[in-house]
Amino acid sequence: MSENTALWDTLGKTDPSQTKGFKRAGGFSGTAVKPMWVWRRLTEQLGPCGTGWGMEKPAYQMVPGENREVLVFCTVEAWYIENGERKVVFGTGGDKVVTYIKANEQYNRPERWENDDEAFKKAFTDALMNAFKFVGVAADVHMGMFDDNKYVQALREEFAANERGEQPPPHGDEPAPRSKLEGKHSSKSALQAAIKGIVGKVGAAQTTRELDAIELEYAEDLKQCERHLPRWWLGDPEKDFAGVKATLATRRAFLGLVDTMLACETKAQMTAFMQQAGDTIDGLSDAERREFESAWAAHESSIEQMDRVAA
Repeated sequence: MSENTALWDTLGKTDPSQTKGFKRAGGFSGTAVKPMWVWRRLTEQLGPCGTGWGMEKPAYQMVPGENREVLVFCTVEAWYIENGERKVVFGTGGDKVVTYIKANEQYNRPERWENDDEAFKKAFTDALMNAFKFVGVAADVHMGMFDDNKYVQALREEFAANERGEQPPPHGDEPAPRSKLEGKHSSKSALQAAIKGIVGKVGAAQTTRELDAIELEYAEDLKQCERHLPRWWLGDPEKDFAGVKATLATRRAFLGLVDTMLACETKAQMTAFMQQAGDTIDGLSDAERREFESAWAAHESSIEQMDRVAA
């Protein structure tokens, strides 16, 4: 522990009992830290809010989204006192004020838009949490260390011992040294960061050809994920996480559907395709359905334009 990282090293350890799992669009899951616990940790180390740490008035921005959805973004200036000096960090966060919910005939639910009267509060909390990441709050979660079960168990024992007023088990100030990985990435945290980036590229791929290129370019990373991060590769049923392998397969199936639709040269062919692939389209996720509908509308417009030119 150095003088420069003293605050980081103290705030960087997270009590596993103050976390919960989450799942984002695209199938990726992770660990979220409870904000009230973070505020307590800051108070323990820096003093009461408004004295040892705090924030200025947040700034909000409303942004229209797709299909009449409305987004809100928050920027906040956070501060803390260290060695008698006021230090400033910034954070941004966001949420949906209005969310579009598609119709569901199976459950007799009409198309609708839902308002969230807590969206501004959520965006503010998100911004403040992001600001204090810069001083190390819950660093172990954000660095991917919670994927190491041994590390999490050691933390459980340490925080439980502290709660009882006992000396924590002798596992050291830092997690046990990790063996160097074989392959392109030498540590699990580096590999995890790379895989997250790859999954983002997979989600942005527009054709199966693009997906082929991504899998070829990052073949070594994916193989290393399969070897060293089996839960990331195969998924975690307890967290309802499909895994990287299934994410690749799902995206390939979706892009194959889009490719087939784009191969239609007339509106009649598009109608026939829709009749044949109706069940598959109904089974798409909300995000996939919006993406497919956008591609459909663009291709249909292109065919109509060609028909007008031909006439």
